[in-house]
Amino acid sequence: MTDGKNKWSKLGGDVVFYWIATLDLTSKSEPVVVTDHSLSSCGGCYENEVVIYQEGKWKVFERDFDIDFFNRMFIDKRDYIWVQGSVQGDYFSYFVFDGNEWHRSEEGQIPEVFIRSVKVDNQNNIWFCTEEGIFILNQ
Repeated sequence: MTDGKNKWSKLGGDVVFYWIATLDLTSKSEPVVVTDHSLSSCGGCYENEVVIYQEGKWKVFERDFDIDFFNRMFIDKRDYIWVQGSVQGDYFSYFVFDGNEWHRSEEGQIPEVFIRSVKVDNQNNIWFCTEEGIFILNQ
């Protein structure tokens, strides 16, 4: 970020991420990122995380699901955080954080295809761009 005098600085002080897979902003301009350690040579030393920058520091979200490689994360118009994830041996899904807890999409609600990108329109409908076309989740 810049300080208004064209000097770049790092958000969050000494925090360094190995790899940021996805970045989005809340309506309060709070950045939310999903980290990606899948290419780490450490071989399982780290876990992918969902992290938000609030009140001058990074905070990790607690969760009970796995974050996959090539993760898609976005924030809808309600400031709900949507994270592509999985529970081992179960169906493809998104997990949605409503500000208090995580909720899981129902089986079949999200297309089980490779999602390239996601956008949210002004009516909070979710547009999924996939290799098989565009799918819209009307909210």
